[in-house]
Amino acid sequence: MKRFIRIKCIILALVLMCQFVLVKQEAQAQVNAASATVKLSFSGKTATCGAKIVGLSGVNKITGTLKLKKIENKTTTTIKTWTISESARTMAMTKTYKVSSTGQYKVVMSVKVYKGGEAQQITMSISRFCI
Repeated sequence: MKRFIRIKCIILALVLMCQFVLVKQEAQAQVNAASATVKLSFSGKTATCGAKIVGLSGVNKITGTLKLKKIENKTTTTIKTWTISESARTMAMTKTYKVSSTGQYKVVMSVKVYKGGEAQQITMSISRFCI
């Protein structure tokens, strides 16, 4: 019986050590952006779409897309795509687009932020109604 309890304790200790190692590895994940924001507003049927990334020191490139999408009946359709390509630590983009109808819209920013040859993927979105 004592041997059985010892074996259980050893197994439990191994499981706890493995979990600690996994958590420690996740905490050391590369984070390249100090801040990231997306914006969407409407003035009549004109959508103003915005995105901003501020990279940490050492960030030298930001690439990706900013997409305006229409949400209708649980279906999302991309109506406009802008390319993001910046060889700098920061990126700020504001674009306007005249939508054809009222309803729900969404802006999605999907970028890679490069630091020392390593890329961090960041995807953010926000939705608003055009009335």
